[in-house]
Amino acid sequence: MAEEPINLESIPESGPFYPPLDQKPYELWKDLLQPGNPITPAEAAKKINELFPVRKPEDTVESYNDSAAVFLEHFWGLLIRIVRLIPRDHSAQIKVVQILEELARLPPTTMEGDSWMTDETLVWTDLPFLGMCMRDDWIPPDTHGMIPNKDSALQWINQNSFAARLLHTGLMGWTNFAVWEVRRVLEEPAGDRTFMNYSVATAAEWILQSGEEVFKEMSEDIDEDEARPMAAGSLFPGKSGSLRERWSFWKTRFPEVSQQVDEDVRKQAIRAVERMKELEQAES
Repeated sequence: MAEEPINLESIPESGPFYPPLDQKPYELWKDLLQPGNPITPAEAAKKINELFPVRKPEDTVESYNDSAAVFLEHFWGLLIRIVRLIPRDHSAQIKVVQILEELARLPPTTMEGDSWMTDETLVWTDLPFLGMCMRDDWIPPDTHGMIPNKDSALQWINQNSFAARLLHTGLMGWTNFAVWEVRRVLEEPAGDRTFMNYSVATAAEWILQSGEEVFKEMSEDIDEDEARPMAAGSLFPGKSGSLRERWSFWKTRFPEVSQQVDEDVRKQAIRAVERMKELEQAES
């Protein structure tokens, strides 16, 4: 069966959307991600790179960095909104990541250090500003007591699927996102069924898409100061820095929470446990 087209029409209306900065990248992504589009990820990366600001003779280091930073912040913010609308099992999820891999392989454009950005930055090699933008947009649908609807829950799963896939490539090292999402459902008391469905699906997605990277992060214990950003939840009986013990705790918790979710999510949880066991066996 042919895949459904990716519908991004809601993005310009959902705001904020700034046509001078967002329109060309939006139109390009909307075209690139449709099923059957023959453009390769490498060709797509070159098209995206053509949109990046070119330094003019009159530009100072500061003025060029400002224009480049504004472009990147809008570009990544737009892309995050786009991946939320791509189902986690749609081939466009894979294509987005492949395009970013090809972008990172292009000869870099250098943003020199200045009074604000002290270090030299390589575009697109470092995918600069993506980590910052993702952190700013890391807002679970139940934040501040909000009640998620079906759309917001699915969009959160999709965003996490993208982030997990990108972690697997090695382009980003945000294992903290994985730990946060697993902790909130496996190391804390159960919520209502809506919360459990999307939270268990999200946690499972991290194991299924980037289990190797998460397992590596959780393989060695760390001291409690270092573990503070990844503090354990209230149900975990050990110390936050006992990462290997937390991994084992997750493995026992997935089957338990799978009894509190719909059948399709339960299957994902079981697959996540199987993947965890595979990673442990491969290590031994």
